[in-house]
Amino acid sequence: MQLKPVIEVKMPESFKDKVKYLCKSIPKEEWSGILLYEPIGTIADIENFHIVLRDIIPLDKGTQAFTSYNNFEELLKYFDEVIDTQPTLEEDYQNGKVLIGHIHSHNTMAVFFSGTDSQELADNCENHFYYLSLIVNNFMDFCCKIAIHATVDFSADVLYTAKNELGNPYDLNTTTITYKKEKMLLYDCKITTEKEDIIVPETFMGRVKGIIQKAAETLTAKKKESDVKNNPFKSPTSRTYPTHPTYPTYPALHGRGGLGAEDYDDDPSWPNSSGAHGGQRSTGFTATNIFASLNDEHPTKSHSKSEIGFLMLLLRFGTFVKGDTLYQAFEDIETSEWKSMQIGKSIVENYNAIYDKYYSGEQHDMDSFLDTLSEVIVLMEEHEIKFRFLSSVIPYMKSFEVNMKKAVEKESQFIVPIVHQSDNKFLSKKERKRIENKKKYN
Repeated sequence: MQLKPVIEVKMPESFKDKVKYLCKSIPKEEWSGILLYEPIGTIADIENFHIVLRDIIPLDKGTQAFTSYNNFEELLKYFDEVIDTQPTLEEDYQNGKVLIGHIHSHNTMAVFFSGTDSQELADNCENHFYYLSLIVNNFMDFCCKIAIHATVDFSADVLYTAKNELGNPYDLNTTTITYKKEKMLLYDCKITTEKEDIIVPETFMGRVKGIIQKAAETLTAKKKESDVKNNPFKSPTSRTYPTHPTYPTYPALHGRGGLGAEDYDDDPSWPNSSGAHGGQRSTGFTATNIFASLNDEHPTKSHSKSEIGFLMLLLRFGTFVKGDTLYQAFEDIETSEWKSMQIGKSIVENYNAIYDKYYSGEQHDMDSFLDTLSEVIVLMEEHEIKFRFLSSVIPYMKSFEVNMKKAVEKESQFIVPIVHQSDNKFLSKKERKRIENKKKYN
């Protein structure tokens, strides 16, 4: 239940600086910790009540969507660290002048109380007289609520009556009825701040660095464990791509150097990007001639070489690399500086053109197109656990699949790449049916 009025929460610049520093240091994942705040007045007189934020004790660097902690000992440890710079903090906490709440980030997402956040309020408010929770993000947006655990508890003596044989009421018995109910009540809060610039104590800076380092070590350990359990195939030898002034840098390898001439096919029978022959940067090829270059040591045994080769080309944005493997293509994007959303958007934008070139020597209709699209998505999902960027790419692919299916269902004139009688054309479904009927009656 939402209560009124809105409670003012004053955020001093020293506190805001710590939020800025945390968001800058941990920009992509959620972080969380203990919130220390000072109530001014009494919450029983809500009209004359406000809160002043005092400090943050960072406790966890989580994932992009989740953070948690459960370590009261860290609170006591933090008091020991700051006692010299804030001698009154521990005393204020011990005598109840400073109370404990919760703060966590939503990184680049909007600030709001999700189902998980609301449940956290419900779980913890009964352990406090009232419980303050603050959500922040990288853009210095704030959302704050105070949760109160309220109860109804009363007893009353009641008189039971009955009717005699003539239908007249008479007093029968007196008993005591007890009623008890618990409920969480909420106050919205309004954050008020002052100026800009980030200044934090070294002890606070050290703690932020500490939880980042701890999270990195935990992630490394989990990744190593996952590699052993979930990777039944041997990882190919890592390659370093040299830079070359003549050839453009492969986008997914930004920060690692561009592809060199020796990494492209140099067979003069292969067409280059302009359609001529003899060029090393090959973008025109078929499913058939790429099979020979596929490494036998590919990670997915349940899919055909055709599907694997096509996905490799999608990940390379239509550029063929000699000796390439699907695993290597995944790994190159995973370790690149490109954002996953950029990768997903680029794959969808180039999908039709790459499909048309790849299957140019085969007769494909819309059913084949959709089947291949579905298999590509399945391939990505099979490797989603190991390569995290796929979690952002897959939704783009599924949305693309849904739109293509809707276009088919509505007999849309949406252009899809198909090949008929070895002619590389873009045909609509309606046009394809016309050609098929003409063949039938000729």
